[in-house]
Amino acid sequence: LPFVAHIYAASANSTGQITSARESSVCISWAQLLEPLRATAAVATSPFPAGRLSSETPALEQRRRELQRRAASGWGAWTNNMLSIVRLPHSVALTTSVCLLSTGRCLRSTRVEDTASTVRVGPYAVDGSYWHFYLGFAGANLSISVAGGNKPLRVLLEPLDCAATPSLGKAAGAGEGASARSGGAVWGCNCSDLLVVASLRYMWQRAGTASVGANGSLYFHPAGFPEPITVLPTRPPASVRMPPGFMRQPHAAWTLGEGPLGLEEMPAGHAAPTLEEVQEQVAAAAAAEAA
Repeated sequence: LPFVAHIYAASANSTGQITSARESSVCISWAQLLEPLRATAAVATSPFPAGRLSSETPALEQRRRELQRRAASGWGAWTNNMLSIVRLPHSVALTTSVCLLSTGRCLRSTRVEDTASTVRVGPYAVDGSYWHFYLGFAGANLSISVAGGNKPLRVLLEPLDCAATPSLGKAAGAGEGASARSGGAVWGCNCSDLLVVASLRYMWQRAGTASVGANGSLYFHPAGFPEPITVLPTRPPASVRMPPGFMRQPHAAWTLGEGPLGLEEMPAGHAAPTLEEVQEQVAAAAAAEAA
């Protein structure tokens, strides 16, 4: 039975900045157990024989790693937060929080059967190439579509049931989220009060850098990877007073009173995508999943 040890630099605060020591050491000792012992039992151990240590990885372990590498790659919903999109093996997380400007109330994390929001799930491709769900929060109704997997990331956030004021309004879409209905009417949401905040962080103590450009460009450069990851919005961010709690992480915000918002992963230096381009790519991913 092989024993494999890995040592990594770590970022314990999710910012990507390395917080671990510059040097580390490992001490391996072992004991042969002829029968199970109590958890509190004292066990005498001895140093692992140096002659049994090797820098070569066994063939079976190499096969296991390759299987794991193929499965754990690309953009996907790799956490229990449906608002976070994570790319593996880079361990970068793009979270699209939803806030109300008028109150500063925010939804930073959600899941199926969450009591703080209403989630209606749609299709989810097993390879992460497409998934969709409706999100209801504080009277707002959002359609969230993601095209990911091992292709460039595209995110489409579409507000539904918008009204000029948070009163009776005409349905703007399918209305399958959390809008309250009575007598065929739809209680609309003032989408100008609705804010989407894209924040950047690293998962599982991955080290790296993250930043946001003046035009809303989202940048990751995880340690150990030669190329940065750039995600561009379909329009510049809004200049608004941010709700509390976002200052520790790079972020950008957009009001949904201007309509749907698209995000697309593109090469560094590329022009920002149009909303129509993101919609077309997301529709193609949805069609491929339904085929």
